[in-house]
Amino acid sequence: MTNFRNLNDYDDVGEIATWIYNTDEFTFNLLFYNDKVRAITAIERLIMSDYINPYHRNFITILYDENPRDIAGIAVSFKGSDLSIRNTYKALYDTSCTSLPLIIQNSIVGILFASHIKSNEYYIGNLYTNPEHRKKGVGSKLVKRCIKNAHILKCDAILLDVEFKKPGLLNFYGKLGFMRAENHYHKILGTTYGCYGMKYELK
Repeated sequence: MTNFRNLNDYDDVGEIATWIYNTDEFTFNLLFYNDKVRAITAIERLIMSDYINPYHRNFITILYDENPRDIAGIAVSFKGSDLSIRNTYKALYDTSCTSLPLIIQNSIVGILFASHIKSNEYYIGNLYTNPEHRKKGVGSKLVKRCIKNAHILKCDAILLDVEFKKPGLLNFYGKLGFMRAENHYHKILGTTYGCYGMKYELK
């Protein structure tokens, strides 16, 4: 039986931070000096931050079957109006793992390489299936839960980004009703970076 819950005090925040890191290594390495340990520490602090940010504990949905402690997968998702640039900057700076120039640089990279989220749109930022629970439809169940949440919040659409180097995910999300919306990838110094933007219309 599939169950969903929020983050609890007994959860291993370090493990969850590692999973989030694994979904977007490029961005985290750029923001935290190309240092995996520093990045994971920062994500832990962002999860537990007093400032609302894209990785805040309020935005983490956990899927489990029978034992609530046995996490099958996580989704990090939110409504556009839930975030502010000011609080996100404060949360990032408060981690003590990055610097203001890198935070500003990350914002510019986000504008170039990711979807622009309007206040009444819902965004799926990170989706991760525990390796011990793969091939069981965990990812699909998490996406469907996010769709349900977006309906409850009366959002206009759901957005997400698929890394350019992971085009196989286009088919995964396509089967769940997402359509290609925009290309956010660019070639820099002979290497292509960025994402495919995808959209699920709710209205």
